[in-house]
Amino acid sequence: MNVFESTKNWLNELKIPFMAYDQVDSTNNQAKAYGSSQAEELKVFLTDQQTHGRGRGSHSWTSPSKGSSLMISWSYRLFEPPQHITGPLFGLHLLNATKKSWPQYNWSIKPPNDLYLNDKKVAGLLVETLSQGDRFILIIGLGFNATSQPDNIEDSGHLPKQTNLNEYQWREFLNFLHAEFQHSVKKCVDPSLSNKDQNALIDALNDFPDKPDNIIDISPSGDITYANGKKLSWQDL
Repeated sequence: MNVFESTKNWLNELKIPFMAYDQVDSTNNQAKAYGSSQAEELKVFLTDQQTHGRGRGSHSWTSPSKGSSLMISWSYRLFEPPQHITGPLFGLHLLNATKKSWPQYNWSIKPPNDLYLNDKKVAGLLVETLSQGDRFILIIGLGFNATSQPDNIEDSGHLPKQTNLNEYQWREFLNFLHAEFQHSVKKCVDPSLSNKDQNALIDALNDFPDKPDNIIDISPSGDITYANGKKLSWQDL
């Protein structure tokens, strides 16, 4: 199954506006370049290969073999500014989509933006915002290793071979992902996480096998408290 082609077909069928590239520097870069003229509520940027894919900070997200990974940016037009809880919200809803699609596997979140399957990184998010007067463009870049992973990232992984990934499974995942991200967009303009999302994030982070210590609390603003008393702001990670 070709992830790139299947995703294009899915976008076409749902009539979601998108731009697709065989190769591009970064889908987030393309989304930012387009953002000043974006009239659509949602515009998607998709590529089969990235030459300068970016993660948080100085990290990169490089392309494995063609057709094996989802490299995509979701660009949302908003009329309220996204709040600092945006990152954890989208991470949580990405986790929800993968758990619904493949509940037989052990999924978790490594803060601030990595999705893990057991001890391997399968996906990562890059959240960026453009401000244009009274409107905002929220860009959610996602790299998801479906059937292979980059060779230069030591702890990277992909869906297990026994998944037998097919067109139906992939479309189901995209449907879940789209619906979950729609929830994130509605919530991300709120200043605080809901109690339900706080508890879900605690569980998701405690499921990560290589965490420094158990997490006992996540505040409405996204501050993490560990069992040893250490506190970290999600934004500082």
